[in-house]
Amino acid sequence: MYFEDKKFHLLQVAYDLDDLKTREREIKAIADAAGELPDTENIILTYEDEEEIVYNGVEISVLPVWKWILEVV
Repeated sequence: MYFEDKKFHLLQVAYDLDDLKTREREIKAIADAAGELPDTENIILTYEDEEEIVYNGVEISVLPVWKWILEVV
């Protein structure tokens, strides 16, 4: 996605990141994509999880989908 800040926003969606396999899969997928597209905003949307992650030097924001929607509207 592309927003007013002129950055690409990579979005990954998961209900939650409680399961270790799900967490690793979702984080790795968005980090791999970010490696192909430099200078991106990397976001994993969830039902209610919220945290900041750094994975192999890639910054990833985990946000509840409702909070993300309020930020972009």
